[in-house]
Amino acid sequence: MTPCAEARAALLAADLDALGAGAAGELGVHLARCAACRAAADRIVAGTAALAAARTGLPRRPSATVAATALAAGKRRRAHRRRIQVLVPLLAAASLAVFFVHEMPMGSPDLRPPLPLPPTPPPLVEAGGQNVAVFSTTRPDVTVVWQF
Repeated sequence: MTPCAEARAALLAADLDALGAGAAGELGVHLARCAACRAAADRIVAGTAALAAARTGLPRRPSATVAATALAAGKRRRAHRRRIQVLVPLLAAASLAVFFVHEMPMGSPDLRPPLPLPPTPPPLVEAGGQNVAVFSTTRPDVTVVWQF
């Protein structure tokens, strides 16, 4: 590996102080001797400065504010979950109660005996000695003959 390749790899991990003109160490010595690596270091310093300048226009949120916001959001979610855990069983119980109350007859149960069934009409034809019955239906063209 060439010294410039090693120096450029070290540029990416170095502090901005190590990229300055009078930096000490192997990287500083190489930057003082090599114009191409010095130009790369200057571009890194200029790009970092441009990012810092662009960032100053953005509102800064301290980490304590971010943590407080996250805590508040977590508390809201827990409170919402707790409300749901309480309300869903209550609503289910209320709907079952309404269903059962609606199905139950109001007042005291009817203690009267059931009405007697009307007598069945006698068969139209008596078949002496045979097990046959003939019945008329509501349709005049249909007659039921029952052989048993």
